[in-house]
Amino acid sequence: MNAKAPETLPTETIPPEIAGRALESADRFLAAAETTVAGVAGQLRAGLVEPALGELTRVLDGVVSLASLSSDLRHVAPQAAIVPVEEFRDVLKSIVELEESRDWAALADGLERGLVPRLGRWRQVFAQAL
Repeated sequence: MNAKAPETLPTETIPPEIAGRALESADRFLAAAETTVAGVAGQLRAGLVEPALGELTRVLDGVVSLASLSSDLRHVAPQAAIVPVEEFRDVLKSIVELEESRDWAALADGLERGLVPRLGRWRQVFAQAL
């Protein structure tokens, strides 16, 4: 038998209980991410660049994973699919540009004004899906 196992489970077969737990985890992640990003901004202003960028990388990796989760859950929690992933592109581009310019104060401001509010809005979308 040469059947190949699927790499992912079709989303229409995800039981609602599992989807609910995933949404709860997303809410906890976003709450922690808001706090973490605010802390990262403080670290950047204090000159603690290396640990700040490490934390920021972890948060942004989580955001990318969450965008994927949002897409995967659209069959069992349609509200989760309305997360405005596109708006993160501009914020992420700005973060990368500021990081490359090594303007840490401007990066801190960008995180507080651009990323933190979007994390909060995204959290509201996931909370509505619960």
